Amino acid sequence: MSSNQAPLKLAATLADKILSDCTGLDDYKRKLVTYWALSTHALNSLETFPILSLQGQFGCGKSECLNVINLLSAKSIRITLNSFTLPAVRDAFINAHEGTVLIEEADTTWKTEHDKAFENLLNNRGNRSASVEEHNHLVGKHWERQRAKYFGATALHRRQPFDDSALESRTIIVKFRAVHTRTYKPYNSTDPLTTEVTKAVGQIKKLQLPYFESIANVAGRVMDTYRPCLMLAQYLDDQAFITGSHDILHTQTESMCMDQGTEFTHVVYSALISCMIDPNDQIGRAHV
Repeated sequence: MSSNQAPLKLAATLADKILSDCTGLDDYKRKLVTYWALSTHALNSLETFPILSLQGQFGCGKSECLNVINLLSAKSIRITLNSFTLPAVRDAFINAHEGTVLIEEADTTWKTEHDKAFENLLNNRGNRSASVEEHNHLVGKHWERQRAKYFGATALHRRQPFDDSALESRTIIVKFRAVHTRTYKPYNSTDPLTTEVTKAVGQIKKLQLPYFESIANVAGRVMDTYRPCLMLAQYLDDQAFITGSHDILHTQTESMCMDQGTEFTHVVYSALISCMIDPNDQIGRAHV
């Protein structure tokens, strides 16, 4: 057994218990969150990494889940969009290169023109080749233009999907709903179980995961989004999680294909309407 397998398995088992106590997530979603967080320890050997979006209304366990992700993740820092400007978010990403940024209140209250810039930052952060930013850096008494890398993992909680459908398709979305028929235990950073997880995570050495081959009839983008979690499941020999992922990935593929078809149809209809309104519209004719 690899030296990393024992602490990873222990951390995953204990974290599942904490998530079960603190949230209403089912078995598969708890493992998905856990494997996403633990696979951040392999970031230095990966070229892409998906966003994790915790979606749901108030009081359904998103913040508690983020606490557990913080416990499991590599080099994690925590920010909130309520108090961070766009440049501050960029700087946090740079400081967490090959690490994890956890974003609370990610339904931004910024002006609309900044929403797109934020989503671009998120999109690029998950791609090593695209996550390079030029910014001003104070050297002595003078500002110099420097290039900085900000590749890494990002987990956030929000109540609405992203505006950018491409970004949404590169995101693992975990939906929460309040279950009022049971009582939840609040996350406790001093609980003995939490302490044991911290010890297990501290024993994880430099992690390199074996590549997970694509599943038949699953779109490449969907496969790339879930691959780090599946790589970790394969490393830990969790066949039940891998098998359970097949149907989910196939459903994601079908949904993505339908969305792409809808988008294409919308473009065609718009061009046709444009031609009907203005017969001299050459742009609309070019689309048709």
